[in-house]
Amino acid sequence: MKYLGNIIFNIIFYISVVIASFIIILLYPFISTISLQNIASRWVIVVLHLLKFLCGVSWKVTGIENITENPCILVSNHQGQWESFYLQTLLIPSSSIIKKELLFIPVFGWALACLKPIHLRRSKKYKSMKKVIKDGAKKLQKGTSIIIFPEGTRTNPKVGIKKFSNSCGYLSVNNGVPIIPICHNSGLYWKNKKFLKHKGEVKVHIGKPIYGSDPKMVTEAAYDWIKLKFNEIHEVVIIPRHIQYFENLNKKVISENLKKITIHNKFGDSMSIFERSKIVFMGGSLIEHGGQNPLEPLSHGCFVLSGSFNKNFEEIYLDLEKLNLCKTMNSDNLDLISNQINNLVKVDFNNSAEIENFISTNRNSLKNITEMIEKC
Repeated sequence: MKYLGNIIFNIIFYISVVIASFIIILLYPFISTISLQNIASRWVIVVLHLLKFLCGVSWKVTGIENITENPCILVSNHQGQWESFYLQTLLIPSSSIIKKELLFIPVFGWALACLKPIHLRRSKKYKSMKKVIKDGAKKLQKGTSIIIFPEGTRTNPKVGIKKFSNSCGYLSVNNGVPIIPICHNSGLYWKNKKFLKHKGEVKVHIGKPIYGSDPKMVTEAAYDWIKLKFNEIHEVVIIPRHIQYFENLNKKVISENLKKITIHNKFGDSMSIFERSKIVFMGGSLIEHGGQNPLEPLSHGCFVLSGSFNKNFEEIYLDLEKLNLCKTMNSDNLDLISNQINNLVKVDFNNSAEIENFISTNRNSLKNITEMIEKC
């Protein structure tokens, strides 16, 4: 059913992109940019509700009261397509900062040009920053808000938040308008350039206006707020190894009102959880037996945490620790373990190359051993 919903959504989505684009192109000579943006916004709202109905991707927004009708700069982290669409519905008139290559996409790119975005070449960083500051100032003076993703590219949720360009700070200070910081986790459910959408709730946090007289400090304030919220909106998913534990765990979570903990009761679905996770704790390693295999979560880009009981995988854990892809906690003190996990959540992991190399090396080692056995 999950795959059927995704297939139907993608078919409708891409057909509607073409139809909406043609409507905007045909109406462009006759109506204002604000009217065209209203049409685009209504189309986005329909698409998002369709996504919710067919794929189970809902959204929850807090802090919407922080957005007023006055011109401002919406500054958001960037993970995929979802926020690129959603932010268009928050303020009209608005102008997004986009890469110029998007305008060359037949039909869609032409319609995008009709909405009057600020386009730039990402390869020319200094010129692009000057263009954003210059063109953005003209838009703001006319009462048009700016939508900007200062990371400059889409970032995997597991990586965290990349360094911001100072262009948003200069736009704010030079024109006397506030930055409205926005943080979300949409990349967990609509992954960048992926066909399959994952059921879940996109959490969107909209912060209070940020003012200042120093562009770099204003940018830093926006970055710090978004990074703080990014760490807050992550939840804990517990996958019980034995189904009989599910009910008791679930009752415990409900009775303690632990809203950020989800008990997962579907066996065979661990891989989809790993895909959306940053850190995986191998719970079985706290019990005195052979331990749990870390390679499954590792292959999905997760940092692995383990207790001290992992004798069946001892060599693998030692190799992973040397590469800083894993941490073994030789303690049964839950407070100590909790503190270490909280500290690791704040770390921006960028370990995909090391993981790929480790798995590839060990895959070749297994192949060599198999060939030796066959020869014998």
